[in-house]
Amino acid sequence: MMAYTSMEIFDNWSDPNFKFFVNREGGIKERMDFLMKDRRVEDEYLGACLDYIRWGGQTTVMYGLETKGLINFVQHWMDLNQDNLIWGDKEHSKDFTLPYIKHNKCPRDEKHKGTIKDLAGRVRCIHKSEKRLKLSFIENYKIFDEHSQMDKTNYFEIEPRDTLPDDAWDENTGELLNFYKEEWKEYQEQMEKFEEEKPTVIVKDFCYAILSDENVIFSLEEVLDRLNLELRMRTVYCSGIECKRLDEIPEDEKWLYEHGMCMGHEEENDKTIHPFDGWTLALYVQKWYEQVLNGRVPVWKKDKIKNFGT
Repeated sequence: MMAYTSMEIFDNWSDPNFKFFVNREGGIKERMDFLMKDRRVEDEYLGACLDYIRWGGQTTVMYGLETKGLINFVQHWMDLNQDNLIWGDKEHSKDFTLPYIKHNKCPRDEKHKGTIKDLAGRVRCIHKSEKRLKLSFIENYKIFDEHSQMDKTNYFEIEPRDTLPDDAWDENTGELLNFYKEEWKEYQEQMEKFEEEKPTVIVKDFCYAILSDENVIFSLEEVLDRLNLELRMRTVYCSGIECKRLDEIPEDEKWLYEHGMCMGHEEENDKTIHPFDGWTLALYVQKWYEQVLNGRVPVWKKDKIKNFGT
């Protein structure tokens, strides 16, 4: 990917031959709204249209659009130019590719050995690790694993903990106060059970980190997400301390808000950032479109699942 400096961006700010170049009034959203009206983007380069609605920074360019908005803009252009898709004024080079994952070794641990190809065509690390856990003390949590791009469940042991406060013992006699004796007894019993129990449960964990996904059909949504330097989702908080959106919280999570404090809400970011101009972004969109010859290239991730079973 090319990194543009602010001077390069401003020196090459949109194609001056673009027929709407003189109408660059207002912000990014105003320019997008202007191009979305009527049939203004018909018979125009996608690269010129994308370059028209972006801002420049010191090393990046920004669109005042979330991923969904950028896709809708591209789809509007494609709808009006379906019989003549003119992406840009230059062809992409032979070594120009979509933003694939490419690793020679496992990105999680280069010492891992063995690979497998999944049904979608991704090459994954098949390294297996095992651990033994005590059945009565197993806990688990689920996280999204960046290396495998999957939800993974991690299993681990919870050793009993002494949770008694420092003042649970009398300052003068050093004896445990009656109020805490039952809790102390339960802790000792649990600790004795923990020490006596043998680890009989074998937990197998496969790495599944992606080494390559060059053979995968990408949706436009995935392509734009990978090119975007900004986080797709962001956490926003209600003004003040009290949460004003409790009706939006799932029932099984409302206990987190039981004191009325806002714990944050996840929303899609309202901007996307790339390290290249709109002409280069148009080349990536073209490369996405050319993945499938029969026109069934997926736009959204859900379309990819429906059309390609990945």
